[in-house]
Amino acid sequence: GTGLTYNASTNGDPDGDSLANLDEFENDTDPQDSDTDDDTLTDNDEVLGAGQRPPTLPTNPDSDGDGLGDAAETNTGIFASNSDTGSNPRDTDTDDDNTGDGENRSAAPLHVAAAKMVEEVGERVD
Repeated sequence: GTGLTYNASTNGDPDGDSLANLDEFENDTDPQDSDTDDDTLTDNDEVLGAGQRPPTLPTNPDSDGDGLGDAAETNTGIFASNSDTGSNPRDTDTDDDNTGDGENRSAAPLHVAAAKMVEEVGERVD
């Protein structure tokens, strides 16, 4: 048959990122590199999401193309620093102010609307 069968090759994890080789293949990631796009997030954390950060593209260091790397966009709703912007890595304008997240960061700290965070995170952020 042409179906996949169990073997060490498809279930192995040579890079130790918790994605089996088959998962690496399905996500177009490198099974020999735990961080295919070199953005400091493991491929597994990008595929599944981690903490409040939703799943992102493990082959693109800026999944939403807003000029902020996925690692900096923590989706907490709170600007802590340029490396922890609190913005959503899957939304180019997290606070819906018609200014992209990358532009917000360079102009002033990000202030995310509480209603938007309730919608995305499921909890109120004041």
